[in-house]
Amino acid sequence: MPDKDLESVITRFRETRPYLWELVAIVVILALAINLLASAISGWLGNYFTLALGLLLGLACLVYVIYTRVRVNNFSIQIDAFFMANSETCEVVDIKDYEFANAFYRTYVAVRKENPVLGRQWQDEISGRHEERGSSDRLRIASEIAEYILLDRLSTHLTDYFNTPTLREDQLEVLFRKDVPDIVLSNRVLELISRDLEDRPWYKPGPDDDNFLPVSSYGPGGIYSRFDLTLPKGSTISRSSSGTLVIKSRMLTLELNAICDGYNYYVPFSFARYYLRIDPNEMEPLAVRFNIDAKIQRRFGLKPKEWPYYMWLESFVESTRKELGGKSFFEQISWSVTEVMIGILEKGGIFPATGRENRASNQSSDTSDGNGEPS
Repeated sequence: MPDKDLESVITRFRETRPYLWELVAIVVILALAINLLASAISGWLGNYFTLALGLLLGLACLVYVIYTRVRVNNFSIQIDAFFMANSETCEVVDIKDYEFANAFYRTYVAVRKENPVLGRQWQDEISGRHEERGSSDRLRIASEIAEYILLDRLSTHLTDYFNTPTLREDQLEVLFRKDVPDIVLSNRVLELISRDLEDRPWYKPGPDDDNFLPVSSYGPGGIYSRFDLTLPKGSTISRSSSGTLVIKSRMLTLELNAICDGYNYYVPFSFARYYLRIDPNEMEPLAVRFNIDAKIQRRFGLKPKEWPYYMWLESFVESTRKELGGKSFFEQISWSVTEVMIGILEKGGIFPATGRENRASNQSSDTSDGNGEPS
């Protein structure tokens, strides 16, 4: 179901189980009630024919209701984020209180320092993004940074979620970097940041590092973050031919991708001038699109005690939307209200004009819908 909210999908689907037992009970009661009427008809049509017809009709009704109840088991959500880069230098700008932009900035700086080749490729991609390209072309490095951020959030979320005594460790498994080489090697940013600390030129072992290696480390020359995904036992992760990450488990199939194709994200001029304190004409807000698609398997035999091993999806989607979404960020800082106040102060001569005369031309070249969302 395109554009359907993933919020509470597991909860809604789990509620189907008790509903089915209620349905069976109702069918039995109705069957007993209707039997009185059927007995009167049986003398006219014959006992065997009446019995067969009744069973057939009852089964048809049961199948129909079950199908209509559970047939919608595909859910999709798109989260639109953004980062800002200088139009001339292509340098990424750190945006206060916006988690995605903060993480993007830190990752960009670390990758550029440790691998200057990726820095030069970044420069070429950003500066050449207005050149004629195919519809499927992407800003590859930006997309890989965004995918790394999404995977890092998923890894942290899963670790926190499953770190509870009520969930048994023997029902879980942890996938490390060595277990999914195709995933790691197909994302240069993920491969670089998750590379062993001993192989990093900027890493200097401490006195305790012989017995314990940190899960993450921030050095002057780069970032290290161990790649691991804690999932229900039997889960797998792979990459499709289109580049989408596919996580499969007994009950859930989850698809994740991050795309930056060079289109602009609508950011008010006043935001750049007054919140970031930079010239808005020198900034390029670039859109990043996160797609999360989930398919719930029709497994009515799943034991109730197994459901908690899949409930992490709800909280992951909700937290990802709040922390990475551009719209959520502007709502968090109440920018719509702030912009109205700025407009009033500008008219009163307290603030200088924000260059609104340039806004029309900016929006005409933008692909947004004017509400902080790219079209």
